[in-house]
Amino acid sequence: MAIKNRTDLQTAIDTDLPDNTAGAISPADTRGTQTDLNDSSFNTQSDDSDLITEGTTNLFLTALLTTTIGTAEQAANKAAANGYASLGADSKIPVAQLPAISIVDYLGVAADESAMLLLTGEKGDFCVRSDTGTNFQIIGDDPTDVSDWLQMSYPTAPVTSVNSASGVVVLDAGDIAETATRLYLNATTQTLTGNKTVDGTLTATGLITADLVNAARPVGTILTSSANLESIPANTFYDVNANGGAIVITVTDQANTDFAIGSEWEFSPVDLTADVSFVAGGSTAINSVDSNLKLDKAFSGTMLKKTANNTFRLIGTLKA
Repeated sequence: MAIKNRTDLQTAIDTDLPDNTAGAISPADTRGTQTDLNDSSFNTQSDDSDLITEGTTNLFLTALLTTTIGTAEQAANKAAANGYASLGADSKIPVAQLPAISIVDYLGVAADESAMLLLTGEKGDFCVRSDTGTNFQIIGDDPTDVSDWLQMSYPTAPVTSVNSASGVVVLDAGDIAETATRLYLNATTQTLTGNKTVDGTLTATGLITADLVNAARPVGTILTSSANLESIPANTFYDVNANGGAIVITVTDQANTDFAIGSEWEFSPVDLTADVSFVAGGSTAINSVDSNLKLDKAFSGTMLKKTANNTFRLIGTLKA
C-alpha cells in the first residue's frame, strides 16, 4: 500500500471514523485506520525498555549484567578438565587438583651434550656429564635446546694436582724424587753422609762396612736396681751402680721373644759394693767362660749378646 500524505490520510480517517456519536465503527474501519497510520509512519513506537516496568517472571538484563554474564565462568566447569580449580573449606586448592611437583629431579649421567639433550625433564632438573665431570641444570622450557641448560660452576680447589697427578692420587716413594738433603734407603749401593742415630735394632745383611762397625752405640740410663732384660733396650751401653744393693739382670723367655738374634747389651760397673749378676729364666741359657755370671772390676766392660734362639752369651770381665 502506498504511503498517504497528510491530506489523504486525514480523509481516510474521517471516512473510517465518522465524526458523530451515533455512527458505528466496525473492526474493519479500525484496521483500515491502523493500516493507514502505519503506512504513513505516524504510528512508529520509539520507546524502549527503560519506560517499561519489569514483571515477576520476565526480567530485563542491564548492560553491566550482560557484560558480566558474557565473561562469567560456568559452574559446570568447576574442578573439571579444561575448567577451573575449586577451593576447599580451608580456602586452598585440594591436593587432588594439583599436579605432581618435583622441585629438583636427578636425570642421571649423560655421556656428552648430545646425550644430555635427549633427556626429558623440567626446570631445575639436572644431570651429570661424564665428559666434563660437572653438573648441568635445566633453566629453560626446552631441554632439547642446549641454551636452556646451565653448566654448574664450582669453587676452585686449593689443590689441583699432586706431583703432576690428579683424580684419586696414590703416591709411594718411587713417585717422589730425592733431593740433595732428602734421600731414600734403597736396595742399591748408597752413601749416607752426616751423623745418623738409630733408636732400635740395626741389622745388616752381607758385609759390614767400616763405617757401620764404627757406628756409635748410645748410652742408656744408669742401672741401679734389678731388672728383666726385656725392659732394657738392646744395642745400648749401660753404666751399672751397685752401691745401693745387689743387682740381678734376668734373661727371660720374653726377652728371647722381644729381641732379634744379634742383639747386644754392653754393661760397665761404676761401683761394685754389691754383686751385679745375670740369671737365665725359663727356656733361655746364658753361656760364659767358666759359667761365670757376675761382673768383676769397676769400669770394666762386659757384653751380653743373643747368639741364637733362647741362647745368650756373656763376654767380658766376669767372676764366679
